[in-house]
Amino acid sequence: MNTESTKDSTEVKNTTEETHSQPAVGGYLSGSALLKQIYSAESPEQFLRALPAQTAYLVVKQVGVQSSADLIEMMSLEQCRLLYDFDLWQADSFHEDNFWAWLEIPDHQDRKDLSLLAKFVKSLDLKILSIIIQRHVQYLVNEEPTETPPEEGWISPDKGHSWIKITVENEHHRFLLGRLLALIFEMDPELYYQLFGIPQVATPSMLEEDSFN
Repeated sequence: MNTESTKDSTEVKNTTEETHSQPAVGGYLSGSALLKQIYSAESPEQFLRALPAQTAYLVVKQVGVQSSADLIEMMSLEQCRLLYDFDLWQADSFHEDNFWAWLEIPDHQDRKDLSLLAKFVKSLDLKILSIIIQRHVQYLVNEEPTETPPEEGWISPDKGHSWIKITVENEHHRFLLGRLLALIFEMDPELYYQLFGIPQVATPSMLEEDSFN
């Protein structure tokens, strides 16, 4: 008998039973059955937000990240925060492949904007973003702004006060990370500089341990 599978099913049953406002969700339901209940509800958004985050995660995994834009749009920030925690960690290790999949989600929306990427930024543990920056971005601050990049491939979001170079080898990932960082700077320049400051004072292992805990 697979005790791990039994445990997972029990956890889903228990968490769904906690949603008192939607008693029909209780019991052992598959992600596809839950998905049908969400979209057949009088208010799908209210129904979804009444679900525990673990149950919402089950539904997202059923449809896949690329097809979950509508679900993510309806979920609360707290549900999204826990959803990303569930999906980006395996045991105590950061699952980077899943991170790139989440950065693609705006490209699968019917409405072509970056609202879901902005929601991703608002929901995500900032130390996870710092882990990515530490792994894949070089950062340089000038005492005086300059229009000349340090080398080819460096870009500046702030008229030469600081420069970054995205070093991840995968070209598509470079695009995704560049788009994310540009959005963060547009949303909140102070947050942008804070994210680049964290890797200067913490080792990769420290960041992963702090994020996991």
